Amino acid sequence: MSGTRGPSSHTGCWICSHGKPLLITAEATCFACHVASCAAHGNRDPGRGTFVCCLCVGHGLASSGRIDPDPGPVDFSDLADYRSRYEGLATASLREFERLREALPQILARVRSDPAAARRLTVPQSIEADLASAALALARWYLPEQFNARRAFEIMDPTGAGLLRRSVAILLAYADSF
Repeated sequence: MSGTRGPSSHTGCWICSHGKPLLITAEATCFACHVASCAAHGNRDPGRGTFVCCLCVGHGLASSGRIDPDPGPVDFSDLADYRSRYEGLATASLREFERLREALPQILARVRSDPAAARRLTVPQSIEADLASAALALARWYLPEQFNARRAFEIMDPTGAGLLRRSVAILLAYADSF
């Protein structure tokens, strides 16, 4: 399979093969991006009945948290909305969330003060910190253990269709020391 997401031609979980391997066998196809996903890398939204992979949930969190300008395939009104709809993903990334939520003000200050980062990402002054932190935490959870955030752009498709959204990749690169 190529480095971009899309319909899977095999029965394995695309995220297990490109991110952190968990269950390997696909359970369903994401309604938003059509990638095959295992039960650990995706959840069924109980209110809508659709299965969504962690990549699309992460994009929705980044968009709803206002750290990514592109609208996500799902949107969230607040952290409670995310946790009620995607409890499995929220629980799996909870430890990372708690750590990153505390560090988010310092991460944003570092990004805003670095001219190189500022050219690639404009972080609005007003963000939804809980949802932005949840997006970063979910990405940290599904990425491979050996992932180095400073290499984020090597695994990211220019269209943002790889493992990371551009905004999340940049913020994770600055979160390395936290």
